[in-house]
Amino acid sequence: MKRKYLKKSTWYGILERISLLFLNRYLLLILLIIAINISLGLFTNLVWWGVIFPLIVIGYLFFFLNQFKNIFLIGFAVGFIIWMGGNILFSYFYKTEILLKISTIKTQYSFLIFLVAGLIGGSINGLSLYIGKLLFNLLKK
Repeated sequence: MKRKYLKKSTWYGILERISLLFLNRYLLLILLIIAINISLGLFTNLVWWGVIFPLIVIGYLFFFLNQFKNIFLIGFAVGFIIWMGGNILFSYFYKTEILLKISTIKTQYSFLIFLVAGLIGGSINGLSLYIGKLLFNLLKK
């Protein structure tokens, strides 16, 4: 007995597959950004800007393979979460000793340091990926 598929269900299946591919591409990019940030931050003696060059390469390759439109926003969001989360984690483990040494701000406004670190990290990641995208466009011509 053959099954007859309605056009609606066929289109639904196609849209479902496309959405899964779309999510997998973004998930892969997000996981690569996280892996690069954590591995370069924890296992090497590179300074904070050591993340820039691998992310430029990732931005170039992902734009070459997938044509991301909003690669800056993905990098910014992931970098913001990683850097802010890392600062919160270190503050928790060291019982805010590092935070008090860094900040001259009163302790009631110390959360601003977390936000500033998140903005810096997000900007670094987002701009690095965007530079990779611009490098792809430059070399394509």
